[in-house]
Amino acid sequence: MMAPIAYSETALPSLRLARSSRLARTIGKLLFASILVALALVCFAPWQQSVKGAGDVIAYAPLERQQTMESPIKGRIVRLGDDIYENAHVRKGQLIAEIADIDPAYFTRLQGQLDATRSQVAAGASLLDASQRNQAAAKRVVDALEQQLAAYQRVKEQVIAAAEANIQSAQNKVEAERQQLAEFEAALTQVRADYERQKQLYEEQIVSQLKFQETQRKLRESEAKVAKSAAYVKAAENELDAKRSERLAKEQKAQVD
Repeated sequence: MMAPIAYSETALPSLRLARSSRLARTIGKLLFASILVALALVCFAPWQQSVKGAGDVIAYAPLERQQTMESPIKGRIVRLGDDIYENAHVRKGQLIAEIADIDPAYFTRLQGQLDATRSQVAAGASLLDASQRNQAAAKRVVDALEQQLAAYQRVKEQVIAAAEANIQSAQNKVEAERQQLAEFEAALTQVRADYERQKQLYEEQIVSQLKFQETQRKLRESEAKVAKSAAYVKAAENELDAKRSERLAKEQKAQVD
């Protein structure tokens, strides 16, 4: 801390040149006092103040402002309600005005349009009901046709199965007849060999004529059996061909039906 002599103008004459003027010091003191008074007033003054006035006040928020309700209706006003005037306050359910259409027949036309629309709706409902009945009838027809088709399919399968069975039976018969023919042909070969041997022995007069004739008879019988069996084989083959043709015809007929 500096000694008091450091602030003495007697000790330091140059301080007289750096000091403020008396007027400036006075103004500064007044400003300082004014600031203190202002601070005191701010501390003790109320934050909200009220003033009286006359006029219209508009709310700051748009939704809180007074709203004008408009309901445009075309027509002409026949009469106004009781106590109805411009900017009048109304209550719920109060009659404001009675409006009539410009065209007196407008309501009649609307009623006619409503009746026509109802008639169209009724006609549409009748048409829908008829369509539903037709659909139900068509479904019954389709179900019947499907059942008939299923029956035809079963009959077709049965007919083809029966034809296949007949063909198989005919094939078995052909095989049996061919086997029988082979047996007769083998027997004929033996009988023919025996006949040739007996013939040579007869020519050499070693065996009797009766023995030779017996061998001839057996040869003729064996040849007859072979011929008969061959005829049976041919008949069985013809029957097999007929069964195959019959099966093909039945299958084609079933497909056409």
